[in-house]
Amino acid sequence: EAFDDYLESSAPEGLGRHRQVSDYLQVVTENFHYQGETLTAADALAMRSGNCLSLAILTTALARQAGVEVGYQLADDLPVFEFHGDVVKKGVHVRTVLYDPEWQAREEELTLRRPGVRVDYFSSALGGRYIGNLDASEYMAMYYRNVATNAFEEGDYTTAYWYAVESLRFAPDQSDALNLLALINRRTGDLTKAEEIYHYGLERAGDKLTLLKNYRALLLLSGRQEDAREVERRLVRMDDPSPFSWLQLARSAQQEGDYRQAIIFYRRALEIAPYLHEGHLALAQAYYHAGRRRRALASLNDALENAQRTSTRELYQAKVEALRSEL
Repeated sequence: EAFDDYLESSAPEGLGRHRQVSDYLQVVTENFHYQGETLTAADALAMRSGNCLSLAILTTALARQAGVEVGYQLADDLPVFEFHGDVVKKGVHVRTVLYDPEWQAREEELTLRRPGVRVDYFSSALGGRYIGNLDASEYMAMYYRNVATNAFEEGDYTTAYWYAVESLRFAPDQSDALNLLALINRRTGDLTKAEEIYHYGLERAGDKLTLLKNYRALLLLSGRQEDAREVERRLVRMDDPSPFSWLQLARSAQQEGDYRQAIIFYRRALEIAPYLHEGHLALAQAYYHAGRRRRALASLNDALENAQRTSTRELYQAKVEALRSEL
């Protein structure tokens, strides 16, 4: 009702309906604070919070009320990685476009982009590079996938399962949903079904890296070391632009005592992001446990060189001096 009143009262100003929606959002989201949970439109408005998809959901609800068409864009921000026990959650960035309802394409003109207003948590300078549009099905699949992930983190595997299935109804071969479905089966003890899902995903899905990483973990859990090594060889040959993927693989190998493989993966991560002092420190630890102390010292010095905080630099300097004394 408040929104309808706003549409009526601001109509004489001559704004297009898409700008009315945008202006109203500016007012009601002024005190919004970002948090990682995916909320419905009503909850996002009541709680004045939510993630970027929650803002897109709220924008969509108001746009539908106003009769404005919406579009969705995926932005190539640095992914946000969150750790929940032994689960790593990667977030991507989605934003909404409110299209001008009065605009019409002319037959003799080539249209590269429809005019509209972009709604985003961030300014254009911070919002990331546009990499593609999401259609309505992909947008819906993302919502159900996010809710399934939240249920998975809380240990509610039944709820997580059905939301993951619902996500796949909108995007049948989406790798993140397939991976989540496999993880749910693994957590509930059905390793055979989990492996079937990984095989299906590796045949059909576009993004195979996360599927391969978790399939390898399943093989190790099942004691199938040789099969796991074959998956490792496939992983090493893959090209992933995210250093965090390689860091996760390295940590996993290090926890299993496979320092040779951990060193390979740490070095892949640092080729992409040589400024990550934590990566240099972890590589030094892997070298140390592998008995390669001088390499460990060199990596510690690299960690020291890339650290910014004084307290971190002091900690690394102490480690350097201790290892020098040992050598």
